[in-house]
Amino acid sequence: MLLTNNRIMKKLLTIFLFLTFNAFAKEPNVIHLNNVDIKIFNESKVQVFKDNVHMFGIDCNNGILCKAFVSHVGSPEYKIFDGVIQPNTDVLELSMESVQSVVDKKNELVFIMSSGNVSGSYANVQEFVINSDTGAFYHVTKEYDWMRYGHPNDYPLLK
Repeated sequence: MLLTNNRIMKKLLTIFLFLTFNAFAKEPNVIHLNNVDIKIFNESKVQVFKDNVHMFGIDCNNGILCKAFVSHVGSPEYKIFDGVIQPNTDVLELSMESVQSVVDKKNELVFIMSSGNVSGSYANVQEFVINSDTGAFYHVTKEYDWMRYGHPNDYPLLK
C-alpha cells in the first residue's frame, strides 16, 4: 500500500512541476513582417517562420562569446573589438525593440551572429539577409584570425 501511495505522489508531483513550469515558461515575442513571423526569445535567440515552417534561426545561448544582432542595412559596417562586433547605428543588439525598429525601416532583415575567442585574436561573423516575402536567406561568413606566430605549416617553402 505504501509503495502505491509513493508512486501516486511521485506522479502528482511530476504533473504539478510540469504544469508549474509551463505556466511560467515565457512565450517568444512575435513580429510579423510581410510573409514571415519573427520570434524573439531573448537577446541570444531568434527564429523566423513562413507559414509555420522554420526558415531560419540563431541561438547564441550556448556560446560564451557569442552575440546576436539585427540590422536594416544590407551590408552593414561594423568594428570588431576583442573578437566581438561593436553595436552602432546600423548594427543593433538583438531585442524585441531593435527588431521592431528595423522592421519599421525596411522589408529586408539582416541578422548577425558574432563569436570569438577570449584573447580577441579570432572572430567569426555570420550575416543572414532574410527575404521577408519568401523566408529565404542569403548567408555570408567572415572570419578574422590573427596568427601571432605565423602559420608556417600551411604553405611550406618549395625546395
